[in-house]
Amino acid sequence: DTLINTYKNKGKNAIPTYAYLSWGIQLAELGLTDEALKKFEQSASMAHRNPDAHINIGILKAKEGNLEEALEYYKKALRVDSTNIKAHIYLACGYLELGNRAHADRMLKKAIQIEPRNPKIFTSYAVVLAKVGDKEEALKYFEKAYALNPANMKVLYMWAMLLLELCKFEE
Repeated sequence: DTLINTYKNKGKNAIPTYAYLSWGIQLAELGLTDEALKKFEQSASMAHRNPDAHINIGILKAKEGNLEEALEYYKKALRVDSTNIKAHIYLACGYLELGNRAHADRMLKKAIQIEPRNPKIFTSYAVVLAKVGDKEEALKYFEKAYALNPANMKVLYMWAMLLLELCKFEE
């Protein structure tokens, strides 16, 4: 941190925002949440604004159980980059977990408009739909994700497990 402060005091951006972001991700993976949060906040505050910093802060807030606060960070990410798919997905899933299906569907549709052939959009939404109990609807989104990427065995597995849970063997 001393070296970083030295460069900041000289007005140089020697450590780019993605370095703090990467550092934060590594700390979060080690379970050092408070330290990770500080690095994400440093990344978010730099001149080169990075939506992923806000998204990662949101993820940490959601893991702490602060879902509404997490949504605010996903919104900040969209203010930095309105086409950021991850921010749209996290917002959609967060709204769904809070029971706000209308907002969730709106965010999902925006993500699909931006990247209509991105299976991660459909997979993420399917997982949360299943989590909140709308398993029939989740099946439809798993099917869409699989149709876009039939080589993804993880999607096929999750879809199959949900079919088995619902005793829909004929599908």
